[in-house]
Amino acid sequence: MILRGCSDVKLDGEMAEESGDISRAQFARVAYPVKADIARDPVDIALLGAARVVLAADHRPNLKVKSLTHPTRHRYNAVVVNNGITAAGPFELQLAVGSKLLDPVSIDGLAPHSQRLVTLHGPNCTPGTSLTVTADPLNLVDERNELDNAFTKLCG
Repeated sequence: MILRGCSDVKLDGEMAEESGDISRAQFARVAYPVKADIARDPVDIALLGAARVVLAADHRPNLKVKSLTHPTRHRYNAVVVNNGITAAGPFELQLAVGSKLLDPVSIDGLAPHSQRLVTLHGPNCTPGTSLTVTADPLNLVDERNELDNAFTKLCG
């Protein structure tokens, strides 16, 4: 296989299968440009010289927790960013102190390329306790990358 996870591929008037995998023989018959997201899908670099390959930008939001601090007892500050191209709708931010999962805090949304400081309240942590804050813990926001929503550090 040369390209994986491609969309909008037309082979001799027929749409490619939903999987989007295209073999070298099929690629020679592509009737119009292939769209591939190189941030998510592996692309054979040798194909980049072919005129029919078009790399499409992923326009979805991308929530990421940038930092977590514990400035005072029972208070935690998390910085959450949206480094995607479009706004993220409403989502939740949830803190875990050790094995205790706290109630999530609702966030109205986040504009593209912006960040927000969110204050969370919970039990005081002891040194060495794991602290994890997760943006969109139920994965309700369709994001470019769902694997970077959590930030973990030790209480110090």
